[in-house]
Amino acid sequence: MQATIQYIRRELSSSHSEGEIREIIKQIFMAIRGYTLTDVYLRQEENLDPGERQRVQEMVLRLKNLEPVQYVLGSAAFYGLSLQVNPQVLIPRPETEELVHWIISEQVTSPCSVYDLCTGSGCIALAIKKAFPMSNVSGIDLSPGALETARQNAAFNQLEVTFENRNVLSWETYTGWSHADLIISNPPYVTEGEKKLMKRNVLDFEPHLALFVPDEDPLLFYRRIAVFARLWLKPEGRLYFEINEQFGNAVASLLEELEFSAIEIRRDLQGKERMVRAIQKSVTIEQGLFISP
Repeated sequence: MQATIQYIRRELSSSHSEGEIREIIKQIFMAIRGYTLTDVYLRQEENLDPGERQRVQEMVLRLKNLEPVQYVLGSAAFYGLSLQVNPQVLIPRPETEELVHWIISEQVTSPCSVYDLCTGSGCIALAIKKAFPMSNVSGIDLSPGALETARQNAAFNQLEVTFENRNVLSWETYTGWSHADLIISNPPYVTEGEKKLMKRNVLDFEPHLALFVPDEDPLLFYRRIAVFARLWLKPEGRLYFEINEQFGNAVASLLEELEFSAIEIRRDLQGKERMVRAIQKSVTIEQGLFISP
């Protein structure tokens, strides 16, 4: 095993940092042998069989091409869940875990009904369902591939969540919506102009459909989802967004214009404004009143 570890370090030294390589070694040996980091250190004299060595070599080739390790391994951890991930879905981020923690910590009682819009891998919807087993949780996404992954994640984690193929930008064209206690969304929010600032491992591998919005309308998804929430969120229900750090005040102003209350912008552990919460007023606006997109 020691020779394999040296091989991984040597092959990835020009493309990954030392910290990234340590994490990759841990994840590779967890995947092929179920080893913890302590096992990796204590069992280095053990030998890998030919099949295991071949598997490591295939992983390293993909990693050298800057493919994210989560896609190479086919899985990612998220808020106590093990999720399948692939290029159809975004890799769950730590700030999304922070959003989920904020949501869960604010719930005095279990919400009856929850919508997770732009659900992707289903990470938010599944984490909420795990925290509140009696809740009726629905995940909505435009991508059939993402929804198939989300359904597989629900089955693997033995969590009953409904996933539906709908375009949230034209939500009013669909029937069957119901009033919810919670509406949550981590929608596309990276502007096209930010592409040049992004790392290759994101830009070349993660789904652009789930990442980007037009430069001229960076609040596109927030506007449409906020109007949806004004119509379908129960009185005192809560709306939560993950946001682009550049647009916290703009999202808050949008929610103020739509007469939400108790609007709060929250920073992540890196000190960046990445989350917004708003509460539905006690009296909802009448069904059928729309604000132009």
